[in-house]
Amino acid sequence: MAGYEQISCPACEKVDIKKVGLTPQGKQRYYCNNTDCKKKTFLNNYQYNARKPGVTKQIIAMAINGSGIRDTSRVLGVSKTTVIKTLKKSVRFSHITSRLLFREVAKWKQFNGQFGALSVRS
Repeated sequence: MAGYEQISCPACEKVDIKKVGLTPQGKQRYYCNNTDCKKKTFLNNYQYNARKPGVTKQIIAMAINGSGIRDTSRVLGVSKTTVIKTLKKSVRFSHITSRLLFREVAKWKQFNGQFGALSVRS
């Protein structure tokens, strides 16, 4: 017996929605009928964690609290590239993110310098 799941728009929290087709990955796409809603189409289950609502805010909040790029990536289940791009785009926290990125890049270079000689050479 199938259960009923009430789906609401993530932007305006209204339940006045309709199905509008499938994504190329086979996920159901929904349309919000609210005229004042900023986000008209959305998915209930996203394939990539970075697309979920609120992940950008979590990345910025973790950066402000001192979490590193690799730590943020591991905790949220997104790639390191996504974390770096999100922090670069965040204009509001540009002074914090530029220092954080500089520190992380310096750590990464030091790590690669220490273990670069261990790579297999033919």
